[in-house]
Amino acid sequence: MSFYHPPFYSSALEQAIDRYPLTAVPETSLAVAIALMSQLENSCPLTKTPLPSEPGAMTEVSPPEQVRACCVLVVQDQQTITTDNLSDNPSRGLLLGILTPADLVRPIASGKIDTQKKGASQKIPISDIMSPVSVVLTASEDQDVFGALSLFRQHKIRYLPIVNEFRHLVGVLTRERIRQVLQPSNILKLRRVAELMTTPITAPHTASLLSIAELMSEHQVSCVVITKNKELTMEKPKDDYTSIFHYSFQQPLGIITEYDIVQALFLEVNFEQTLAQEVMRTPLQFLQPSDSLWTAHKQMQQQQVQRLVVCGGRGELLGIITQTNLLRVLDPTEMYRVVKQLQQSVYQLQAEKLELLQSRNAKLEQQVR
Repeated sequence: MSFYHPPFYSSALEQAIDRYPLTAVPETSLAVAIALMSQLENSCPLTKTPLPSEPGAMTEVSPPEQVRACCVLVVQDQQTITTDNLSDNPSRGLLLGILTPADLVRPIASGKIDTQKKGASQKIPISDIMSPVSVVLTASEDQDVFGALSLFRQHKIRYLPIVNEFRHLVGVLTRERIRQVLQPSNILKLRRVAELMTTPITAPHTASLLSIAELMSEHQVSCVVITKNKELTMEKPKDDYTSIFHYSFQQPLGIITEYDIVQALFLEVNFEQTLAQEVMRTPLQFLQPSDSLWTAHKQMQQQQVQRLVVCGGRGELLGIITQTNLLRVLDPTEMYRVVKQLQQSVYQLQAEKLELLQSRNAKLEQQVR
């Protein structure tokens, strides 16, 4: 009888792996890959059309409560997956490359994908656009979720393929799925949004979709916040007079992500003629700088999003917080720092309690005398 039980963070890693990723062979057309990716996102305001089909590109049904990775993994000698050979740990062929939304944004910005020509992506094989996979995680019992998080941070990647010892694809990890599995509420409740929010890349609502793609490619970001300038006239009373001054700021209207670019590619819209306000996601749910990271985590789960906009009291844009920011809190070094802070707080409370008891005892002795 075996009494060994795998550690929690090892089982957490197992729960976070997406074992039903989108896959394709190198000869699959880019149009089919875009169609597969676009079906995973249903919040873009553009109207959808039926998906094209092509041999060699496959999607499998995963549990509805799980968030699937929005990428296509390119494999060689892929098996035809049926109900007979589908198992808890299926092998899907030798891993060759990966196609992510970022891989699509770059050729749009450079003009390699001509968005003004209908059917342009049908003539491009996925192997021409995919990126090589330089970082993988080999499935084994000694791997844990912190090791995976370390790879995400070290290599600044968004998708981490899981392979077996023969480099055959097993599944893929994403930061969002890890965030769903790990919910350290105590640590997230201790930290404020203002500590980790970053400055977003912005664009006016009149900007073209092509210029949005160029901004994403230039700054290597996954989203752009769409804003408009707003001015407020404010009065400040003095002793003898009233001072009037103007306050100008950027007001967020919506947000455009890489996934919206994928949807627009799938629908073959004209990127030069389509305005940001036609594609942006709205309405936005705002966070305040004083909100806890736990509040941000819960809002991301409820809205099924990976980023939230942070605004001030007048609705002015202050920053953005992403799931990457939340996962940074789960860094072992960061968690150790928080635990040390909690220990110091406990020691301080114990010292204050001891001091209070000694003071009361002294007063009681004085009263008895």
